[in-house]
Amino acid sequence: MNGVKEQNTALGLLFISLLFFGMVTGVFLGFHRLETETILDQEILDSLQKSLLEHSEDEHLKEAYRRADTSLRRVYFLQQRRLKMGSFLLLVTLVSVLVSARWYRGSIRREPTAVSMAERQDEARWVRRAKARFVATAGMILFMGVGVLLFAFIGRSDLPESESLLLFSRRLPDPASFREERGKPLEPSGVEKSGEMEEVFQEAPWPRFRGPSGLGIVPQGIWPMDWDVDSGRGILWRVEVPLPGNSSPILAGNRIFLTAGDEETRQVLCFQTEDGRLLWRTPVQADRSWDLDDLYVFGETGYAAPTPATDGRYVFALFATADVAALDLQGNVVWVRNMGWPDSSYGLSSSLVVWEDKLLLQLDRGSMPDDGLSAVYALDTASGEIVWKTPRPVPASWSSPIVVETIAGWEFITCADPYVISYDPLTGRERWRADCIYGDVAPGPVYADGLVFATNERSYLAAIRVGGEGDVTQTHIVWKAEEGLSDAASPIATEELLFQCHSYGILTCYDAKTGELLWDHELKGASWASPTLVGDKIYLPGEDGKMFIFPLTRDRFELEKVLDLGEPVFATPAFVDGSIYVRTEDYLMRIGE
Repeated sequence: MNGVKEQNTALGLLFISLLFFGMVTGVFLGFHRLETETILDQEILDSLQKSLLEHSEDEHLKEAYRRADTSLRRVYFLQQRRLKMGSFLLLVTLVSVLVSARWYRGSIRREPTAVSMAERQDEARWVRRAKARFVATAGMILFMGVGVLLFAFIGRSDLPESESLLLFSRRLPDPASFREERGKPLEPSGVEKSGEMEEVFQEAPWPRFRGPSGLGIVPQGIWPMDWDVDSGRGILWRVEVPLPGNSSPILAGNRIFLTAGDEETRQVLCFQTEDGRLLWRTPVQADRSWDLDDLYVFGETGYAAPTPATDGRYVFALFATADVAALDLQGNVVWVRNMGWPDSSYGLSSSLVVWEDKLLLQLDRGSMPDDGLSAVYALDTASGEIVWKTPRPVPASWSSPIVVETIAGWEFITCADPYVISYDPLTGRERWRADCIYGDVAPGPVYADGLVFATNERSYLAAIRVGGEGDVTQTHIVWKAEEGLSDAASPIATEELLFQCHSYGILTCYDAKTGELLWDHELKGASWASPTLVGDKIYLPGEDGKMFIFPLTRDRFELEKVLDLGEPVFATPAFVDGSIYVRTEDYLMRIGE
């Protein structure tokens, strides 16, 4: 009887093993054939190459060719990894078939004989061994089944969403559609204006993220230190912002500019400083070669995270769609262009910088440095044409750059894993780089007294002496620290002190010259906005709607004021002419006497 059971068990396992072997073989060969056909399909590259032969100087076409080539290469390497995985599963299932077949073959050779007591004991031991073999074989088959499922349905998870869609749909876009759209003048359209426009002043007292210097430092003066949102004391006006956004306010003349948007529309908004009246709101929409439905926007970042910039004549805006535009101060679109597929896991958030007649952009994209997607750009402010472009050996980052004047002249300084890199803003030539910062880099660099400071959590706070050339990692890093590192907010640097804060509310103060930790403190509340040094006091908005005010000193932390802003704050306020302009989650307000 046991012999019959053994035969049935062995036969069943053999059948199941053969079934899984066939499934693995079919799935493996099917995917291998699909991947091979995709890799060998040269329609995109051939068309782009042909266009390049006709337009060899077209930088947009060159970049499109590199992007298409990188995409197909990435699929090729994914196919190679899947080939190895499939080979391993084929080997495991083949071994299972051979073991089951051998077991079944042995069971049918057993001939019935008279059974003694010793033989019965041997039979019992055999039954126990058979059960063990059954459990082991069943476990191996279960392992194969899980492997097949992973291989069949999860194998594409490491492809970017856009490439996965391309492979499954087999849609081959027109090679010309890969081109970045050239800047072009547009007729004023889609502008919702409120009343007559007054004469526009050309001064820009708060032209970009963190003020005129981009370093978050405001001169001594008379600034609000007491207000109450509920009663309206100290609140000159408070108006609702019609669309969400995390960009910070900027000012030119008597106008305040914000960006805002959602999946339906992206807009630049203009408010009047005197009463908060919404003067105009202009939608920004560039022609693009990709489908907006394919774009995933990280909820906490949103569609309007980069802070705009202004030169007093135009206001420049960048959105999560990689649409960048220039508008005049009456809300008319001067030019708009799309900078290509915004491949970024958390969306775009690097703010814009205007230097002389150039709009400087740090567009770091992709998941790996060798993706070849990251670059810094200089666009002509009047036309939107690319003046220069410099590729960067970094993946996506969310850090805002600065432009500062040093002993070596003007420097355009950026942060992204793993480098702090300085460029010449006139030509885009790389001046120096330091390997010292890692991870998902969001805090921007700051500069004071000949030192550039860069920070990021799970990395370092590094002080780098300017004036070098090439790789300065071993020669110009003055000191490094590892405590209280910032994860989102940009730090503050003076000649003597370096202050930074983590979103959890952890504050640290260092000696800027030596890197000595002077003090640390933990606030009761989270903070995502960057701090501003106003005179000798730091203003730090919190996620819970509080404004923390405290002096920046060497000795210790001493909280001076905690004031309510009414609702959560993620944007960095603007400080102009004794007033504070604060963007909360749903409102824009002016605080002042």
